[in-house]
Amino acid sequence: MSLRLHLSVPCVRSFSTTASAFAVKGAKQKQSYKNKNSSGKKRRGPGSNKYFLDAVSHSNLHKKADAAVLEDLGKLTISEDGTLAFGSLVRYPSHILKTLYRFGSFQKTQFNEIHPEPLSVIRESTTGKLWDFLNSSVETSSKSNRLIITGDSGVGKSTAIAQFQALSKTKGSVVIPFTNLDSLLDGSSDFVFDQTSQKYSQPMANAKLLKKVRTGNEEELKEIKLENQDLSAWKTGDVTPETSLYEFLQLARSQKLKWNSGAVLEFAVKVLSEQVKYPVYLTVDNLSAFPKTPFTAYRNTSNEPLYFGDFQLASLITDLASGFRSFKKGGVVMATSGIHGEFDQTIPAVCGLVKPDPYSTQFQFDDVFAKKLVSNGGVKHLAVENLTLEESEVLVNFLVDSQVIPEEDGDLTRLAQAKYFLSGNGNPLALYKSCVLAYM
Repeated sequence: MSLRLHLSVPCVRSFSTTASAFAVKGAKQKQSYKNKNSSGKKRRGPGSNKYFLDAVSHSNLHKKADAAVLEDLGKLTISEDGTLAFGSLVRYPSHILKTLYRFGSFQKTQFNEIHPEPLSVIRESTTGKLWDFLNSSVETSSKSNRLIITGDSGVGKSTAIAQFQALSKTKGSVVIPFTNLDSLLDGSSDFVFDQTSQKYSQPMANAKLLKKVRTGNEEELKEIKLENQDLSAWKTGDVTPETSLYEFLQLARSQKLKWNSGAVLEFAVKVLSEQVKYPVYLTVDNLSAFPKTPFTAYRNTSNEPLYFGDFQLASLITDLASGFRSFKKGGVVMATSGIHGEFDQTIPAVCGLVKPDPYSTQFQFDDVFAKKLVSNGGVKHLAVENLTLEESEVLVNFLVDSQVIPEEDGDLTRLAQAKYFLSGNGNPLALYKSCVLAYM
């Protein structure tokens, strides 16, 4: 008898078919990486701007505006008797405007694209007080000349900073501009621990700041020599006591692979703080980013978030704002942000506007930062208010003359009153929105 072994072999059956299952095996077709579709036409990408504000600010829309409307406008200049034309809409002088662009003084949300160039209203309540502050600080130490500008969102705090920068440049001052402190905290810049200063340095941010200082203060920096300075740390470059600070910064730019940008910045600030030829002003926009985000997006080797005071640039701003470091002549002008000010108690408490809640968290009230700001005599305070009805009428009339908005029944006064109330009684940003977005 024969013994048969019956092996059960499972049968696998496919209940669906695909094109790949019946495809003939063979050599793979050569793949094309050309950016063409089936019709042979090149594909059109989505564009380089991801957000609407970036697209508007980068599209050069201001070049399409009628420049003839600017002919009748005055400029932000000082009259012979040392006064300003309060209540008027003005332009910035061409050489000052170029400097402000280099500083990055204009924001994307200011509707500057509807005019051929940025404009501003000279206000006695704001510009006049900034002018008085400038005149009283050109010959005294910045330790006693520290000013914080506060106000609602869109009320014109950044415009006030730009006006102060323009006025200080007419006085022949050196300006060190910080325009966006959020970029120092959000993790967008590289950082490295500096053994000398025991702080974290941000080389990219340092390079951007040094470029602003160098290009925006060229005439003044060329007159500041490196006399009585220890130059032993800069042996790789041709640096002598007769070298100007401008030449030093130019050389530092070419030696960026050899020289520490943090050390270059510290040396430049040291030279500016010791010279007496020109007043020096530190301007800071969006100061409230520090107390609003006390712990940055950066982390140390233990994966712990870093406090903003551990960084060189933030420490420099804090030391100058608190008076622990100072310029022999000049001052510090800082502005808060309306976006951050809703829950922040630090800056209002420093200015004496509120009493901090003892149960508030560090994200609501930064006690360490507040104690530094009130040191050495404290800071001065300037509250920016809404436009008056007369100032709003000046702005609305110009928008009508520029054909940005249509003239309704020929009654400009009535139109200005309507826009004034629609903007929350003269908020400049809301006024622009009611005039521009309502007719889109």
